[in-house]
Amino acid sequence: MAFLQQIIELLSRPPGSVIYHLLTLFALQVVLALAFSRWQRDANDEAARRMTFAAGGMLIARLLLLVVALFVDQDPARARIVLPPLEQAIDTATVVLLVWGLAAFAMDRPRLADGVLLVSLVVVAVLFLFFFQDWQSRATLTSAYIGTVQAYIWGVLQMAVLGAGLVWLLFDPLARRTLRPIIVGVALLAHVANFFNYPEIIPSGTEVIYWLRLGYLVAFPLWACLLYTSDAAAERSSVDLGGRRFI
Repeated sequence: MAFLQQIIELLSRPPGSVIYHLLTLFALQVVLALAFSRWQRDANDEAARRMTFAAGGMLIARLLLLVVALFVDQDPARARIVLPPLEQAIDTATVVLLVWGLAAFAMDRPRLADGVLLVSLVVVAVLFLFFFQDWQSRATLTSAYIGTVQAYIWGVLQMAVLGAGLVWLLFDPLARRTLRPIIVGVALLAHVANFFNYPEIIPSGTEVIYWLRLGYLVAFPLWACLLYTSDAAAERSSVDLGGRRFI
């Protein structure tokens, strides 16, 4: 229990919380750079295109969360109203982008996949606006956001998207032999741990969803490793094929 309390403090309070944001942003920058470089080498590489936009979207969302957190951090009451629903919405958008970027859904019909992504993100945005308005009136009456109906809905939605993505990857023979299922599985495990982490069982004294932060600290670097190892394998293959590129 003492070790768990140390993890909670490290991930939810400065300077540990700032380090968390910097590490995740750095990992997403690496993913974005590697995916974009791969897409530049082959404009028809749909997987690289998706990972480029997925990593870019997640990077922008995480930067937005960091900027908002820095602005409201000096006012605890305001932070308690703004940050919990915003972080849940960004985590849900992150889950959608992660599955969209890693799963081979409609790979031969990119417009369909892009349409599904756009609709999903619009649903997340609408949910956030509705929940944020509701949370403003309830924040002073509720002890913890994680125990609210809003948090329950966010959690079910996030686990459903990750669960569907993991099943898709496990049934894909090519994806099953890569890090993709592990990345999605780590994220799913973190969301399950957060969903069943009731405040009365493990008192934390914070609204920060630290289990998700811990999961992302593992999943994002694994995603960078996936791209790095695939690039390294492509380099070896190009040498074996007489200098021709093969990814």
